[in-house]
Amino acid sequence: MSLKCSAPVAGHVGGGAANCPVHGRTSKGATTAGPSLPPTVQVFALPSLDVAESPASDPEALRELSGSREAGVREAVAENPSTPPDVLALMTQEEDRGVRDHALDNPSTAPEALEALAKSGDVGARDVVAGNPGTPVDALLILMQDRDVLVRERVAENTNTPADVLAALAGDGEADVRERVAENPNIDRETLLALVSDEDEVVRFDVSANRARGICATLGIDESNAAAIDSLREQAWWEMTPESPAVALALTLHPDA
Repeated sequence: MSLKCSAPVAGHVGGGAANCPVHGRTSKGATTAGPSLPPTVQVFALPSLDVAESPASDPEALRELSGSREAGVREAVAENPSTPPDVLALMTQEEDRGVRDHALDNPSTAPEALEALAKSGDVGARDVVAGNPGTPVDALLILMQDRDVLVRERVAENTNTPADVLAALAGDGEADVRERVAENPNIDRETLLALVSDEDEVVRFDVSANRARGICATLGIDESNAAAIDSLREQAWWEMTPESPAVALALTLHPDA
């Protein structure tokens, strides 16, 4: 009795296995694999989470994944800088806190969505928005007056906070807020000098550290050259250039190690 060939492989013919050009027949009458099929290219789809996490992913693929049933996938989409701003804006309304907070913290989120949440009754949402470098200045002006000290701290450390807002926050009654102001690279000279005599020791330390960074960045002095930095710290270093006589003297007396 002929064995029928029923495997769903291209190239099979009807009738017994002996007539099948793919399987053929063994010497004992049993079917066996015949000639190899032409090689084919196999395309494997990336797992959804990998696509959701990759900044190189197609924004439209991320748009589709934003509706995933898996919270972990949606969180990754909300965190991805390549996710379209309008999708992120919708995700700021998510009930899942993890998804929502990732969207609120994403600099790519539509500015108007962040500004709207600056007045949210949810302090957790305001806290995340206050720290987002993509948050517009108008929203930061609202948040700098927030009743919650942690929100004001986040505004004070935000790299998008302008110097005039930092100047206002330098007068905050909470030392933790003033500490963040003293650390912010956007602080202007007047505010930095005003905090030199702050009653809080940590604030004064942060002012000193920020001033050292300013000296190094402005005058091209290596950060490891503490002696040269100290010799310029009490001078009007912000008015100097790397070619200024005082800088040349500091480096002569204290050459880089």
